[in-house]
Amino acid sequence: MKELKANLVYLMYDHRYSITVFWSVLVASTAILFAVSYFISEAHMGLSLSLAIYIFCGITGFVLTKETFPYLIKLGSTRNVFLLSSIVFNVLLAVFMSAVAVGVDQIVKVVVKVANVVNFQVFNMLEGTTLASTWYNEILLNIVICFLMLSFGFMLGAVFYRLGLVGGFSGIILLVFIIIFPETRTLLVDTFIKINDSKLEIPFGSLILLSILPVLPIWLLLRKASTIANVTR
Repeated sequence: MKELKANLVYLMYDHRYSITVFWSVLVASTAILFAVSYFISEAHMGLSLSLAIYIFCGITGFVLTKETFPYLIKLGSTRNVFLLSSIVFNVLLAVFMSAVAVGVDQIVKVVVKVANVVNFQVFNMLEGTTLASTWYNEILLNIVICFLMLSFGFMLGAVFYRLGLVGGFSGIILLVFIIIFPETRTLLVDTFIKINDSKLEIPFGSLILLSILPVLPIWLLLRKASTIANVTR
């Protein structure tokens, strides 16, 4: 537990700067777009906080192995505890990003309503689903998708770290073939995406299971991995 706690503290401090910069830029961009919409009535502006945090989580998961794995192993952490720490950190990060995104979203909507600016809109993933439009449903949906993006980014980063550029790009090509191949694409769509009256019906159980599946290949890739990435050897 001490090792797990130490790893989590390291991960939080290591990602504190990038998270701060991300939200600073996103909030500043939102303010600028709102100001343009307020002063120029002909300008129609819109943004999606949900999409922004999904992209950030995917990138964060991807760089997790390269930026933290070698240092934590050199500091004395075991590979199993590193994997456990990373999973716990990903869950905490998904919850934090989702909660902040919903908080900012609610504040922006209140400001837009008070200022009566009709040409500025904030879009979120919840609006395209069959879920009731509530803040807790939005947080829950964001948490699941953020964790999914973190998990697959983490797996892809582990592939690049252990197998190098050739193995990493081969994995991406394989994933693309799985998506574009009709049989596998149909299976994935039927399992993880359901459409009801032109809106998505979110199967939370399937998405959570899909988020957990990358744990095994990540463990197989990192259990004997060196502290030097393959691409830099």
